[in-house]
Amino acid sequence: MNVSIITTDIRSEHDVMLTRQRARQIACLLDFDMHDQTRIATAVSEIARNALQHAGGGKVEFLLSNGMPQTFHIKVRDRGPGIADIESILNPRDTSASERGHSLRGVRCLMDVFTIDTDLEKGTVITLGKQRYRLLPPIDHKDMGRISSQLLQHVSEDPLAESQRQNQELLHALEELRLQQEERDEHLKQIESLNARLRRSVQATHHRVKNNLQLISALVDVQLDVTEDSGAHTAMNRIGQHARALAALHDILTQETHANVGTDVISAKAALDKLVPLLQDTTGGRQIQSRIDDFPILVGQSASLALLISELVSNALKHGSNDIVLQITVLDDVVRLEVCNDGCGFPPGFDWRQEAKIGLNLIDSTGRHDLKGIVSYENRAEGGARVVVTFPVSAAGSADFADC
Repeated sequence: MNVSIITTDIRSEHDVMLTRQRARQIACLLDFDMHDQTRIATAVSEIARNALQHAGGGKVEFLLSNGMPQTFHIKVRDRGPGIADIESILNPRDTSASERGHSLRGVRCLMDVFTIDTDLEKGTVITLGKQRYRLLPPIDHKDMGRISSQLLQHVSEDPLAESQRQNQELLHALEELRLQQEERDEHLKQIESLNARLRRSVQATHHRVKNNLQLISALVDVQLDVTEDSGAHTAMNRIGQHARALAALHDILTQETHANVGTDVISAKAALDKLVPLLQDTTGGRQIQSRIDDFPILVGQSASLALLISELVSNALKHGSNDIVLQITVLDDVVRLEVCNDGCGFPPGFDWRQEAKIGLNLIDSTGRHDLKGIVSYENRAEGGARVVVTFPVSAAGSADFADC
């Protein structure tokens, strides 16, 4: 149930300022704080001024609802031509909305309640509402009598005084905006400083990891010279090869971190162009014929891809006798990785799970689990074996790569 407090007429700009005064007075008597008083007064004056400009005037009724929480309602009625296509004004699809549309959308942001009932023949009723704080004691009939009495006794100030107060509020709001902007600028400086420190820290981490991996690789090379057991020699060689592959990747990440604030995504081709020559050094004169399409890859997945290719090339060298073919193609956001050799191929009914070898387990772990792909083992028609791994280009990687 709504209880009417007071009604005012709008026939001139003078009445608009008086209506603004009344809105502020009633909001104060209803225990709204200064900020809400300003919001209410500003919203009412905007709608009242719209009624004067577009409909030649109208009436403003101030009411209080008895719901919980109690709500201060203001209804502005006019007998104008109504508002055509109100939906496009309140929710414009472009920036060419009318000035009236700007004021209506601004008022909607200031108030808790905002409704429009418009008719092209009967006019428009705009209802505004601001809720009282729930912790405030409710306004009863006795309080309403007191409020009405105070409003009747109150002599309206000169509209010039209200205009001066409105200007003071505007200056105060501008000063608050200036202080908020200064605080925001200071926060941005702190964030930029933290980002710079984080970038240096990440860069140093990649550099140290690269150095440690290179040290491991060097120690493995030394150990290879004194290892006579063929099985141990093969295992040590694999470790050294993987260490060099990861070292090459972290070298790229060091450079990327130096150049960019974020290094969540890197170029797969840039990483593999650095990896393939390292693998070539371990082939004993046999060539790695590589054809690589570029695609974005997350840093975490890039390490898995480097290990996967290193292991596939190592196996191809082991089971073939001539050149190795490494091919990566990208089609419709799907990456197809192929590594081929000219060996004897896979035996009939080959099942990698039954082989239970470390290398095959690594291929499955990186290809199927880390890259979320499918691994298949095939024999080529021209002889030899082919391992194919298909996996999706990361959605996050694609979005970030496109922004680079």
